[in-house]
Amino acid sequence: MEEMHQRLAHLAPSTIQEMLDKGMVEGVKLDPNNSSMGQCESCEYVKATRKPIGKERDPKHCKKLSDEVHTDLWGPSPVQTPGGKSYYVSFTDDHTRYTCLYLQSAKSEMFESYKTYEAWLQTQHDTQVKCL
Repeated sequence: MEEMHQRLAHLAPSTIQEMLDKGMVEGVKLDPNNSSMGQCESCEYVKATRKPIGKERDPKHCKKLSDEVHTDLWGPSPVQTPGGKSYYVSFTDDHTRYTCLYLQSAKSEMFESYKTYEAWLQTQHDTQVKCL
């Protein structure tokens, strides 16, 4: 039963037994001595309770563009872009959730990407980052 449980994507033992009884699975005979099973660690892990995600953000989003900007530097990617980029940095405005993404060849280019993002904010929106 444990092997069938794992091979059939962790279906409930009662469902597996029902499938066998109805002939939905061919070529498998269940040993009557092993027709029940113990605890499945994977199933127990998945059932573990998690803190619910609230419907409202606390603290609230900022009131104006560029009051708070979130950033993330990711890489190296296992596959490079055709231009040889294997990192990226993202800048997400807290108010609008607008995200700018800059591809990079190395981590050390992050400050240049930030200066480019800040220049874009200044020229296009006449504002600057208040909190990063």
